[in-house]
Amino acid sequence: MRPSVSGFSLVELSIVLVILGLLTGGILTGQSLIKAAEIRQTIKDYENFRTAVHLFKNKYFYLPGDMPNATQFWGIAGGNGQNNACYQVAAVGTETCNGDGNGQIEGSSPWYNEELRAWQHLANAGLINGSFTGAIGHDQYYQPNVNIPSSRIGSATGWRYYHTLGGAGDNIWFQETNTSYVMLLSGVTNLSLVPEDLWNIDKKIDDGKPGGGVIRALKTSGCTTVDGISPPGDTNGEYNLPNRNIACRSYFKMPH
Repeated sequence: MRPSVSGFSLVELSIVLVILGLLTGGILTGQSLIKAAEIRQTIKDYENFRTAVHLFKNKYFYLPGDMPNATQFWGIAGGNGQNNACYQVAAVGTETCNGDGNGQIEGSSPWYNEELRAWQHLANAGLINGSFTGAIGHDQYYQPNVNIPSSRIGSATGWRYYHTLGGAGDNIWFQETNTSYVMLLSGVTNLSLVPEDLWNIDKKIDDGKPGGGVIRALKTSGCTTVDGISPPGDTNGEYNLPNRNIACRSYFKMPH
């Protein structure tokens, strides 16, 4: 007698392959839907920030963070409200520090005071959600949901308030000098939008170019088709759409 041989029939194998195909398609579709939702939320966040800054300036006559009389409204976090004894204090309430009122959001010196206090001032004014310390963290400067707003893009990403003096030296297509931007961050590194993602956002709310309008990209990152330093206002570049392996450093222009 022949021994019995067990196995799958062609029909059974076909059913398994169909199921695997459906699962794979479902996963890919789900990933696309998640990415689309992240991009929509990024646009919404940016538009909310722009509106919040407009409202803040109309009410208090200064940019958030740059406001020289903020402690009169929300109390003093430390020192006299405008020295290092204040700038280094991570607030647990609305207590804050003053800016210098010069119309710019200063960043790295001293102690990242204005760019971090900007988020705290906006939250204190009830114009954005969240509660922010206004000071750098012990482990890293930027901490989503601690001293900067979080973002839906990538893992543990957030929004940095950024000021530039403009020009080619920044390796960014900035046409204006003394301009404020918000920049997407991932912890202390610059994040997770590939060229197609940033192009998608740019096309929806701007001109679709990395060097013009309100959305800009770092020129030397591989995110765009033109690298290197060239004169300010150079808008000849395009997003490097086929490149799926590079994260774009992205800047969104803010009211100033």
